[in-house]
Amino acid sequence: GAMLAGLTVVVFPALIWFTGAVSGLDSRCAFMIGNTVNQISEFSLILANGAVGLGIFTEGMYLTIVVATLITFIFSSMGHVFADVLYAKFFKRLLSFLDRWCRVKEDQTEQFLMVGHVVLLGFNAIALEIAEYYRS
Repeated sequence: GAMLAGLTVVVFPALIWFTGAVSGLDSRCAFMIGNTVNQISEFSLILANGAVGLGIFTEGMYLTIVVATLITFIFSSMGHVFADVLYAKFFKRLLSFLDRWCRVKEDQTEQFLMVGHVVLLGFNAIALEIAEYYRS
């Protein structure tokens, strides 16, 4: 479980950084994308449970995925909280080679202040009513 979690938390983000280099992203964008997707999700647990039920996975394989999922939940959550600090202190210099190949620049010229705005996450019937209320 720990080895699978290590691969997910360390190796997978590195693959994303490489993909970012090929795509022409700068180091910060590539790091943030890699840092965001470095987790085994609960969907993996559902798939693994189904695989055990069908006899494809053994109980040991299922336990490995459960342990790896729990470890990545903990470490990737900490990484998400401290992403900006991790990038500034450790990864900016390590990934600086990406900035030389960067073809896609992050747009930092326009600052949008969220003052007097209502942000709707998801858009259903209730959100439509909220939007209509604040639109008028």
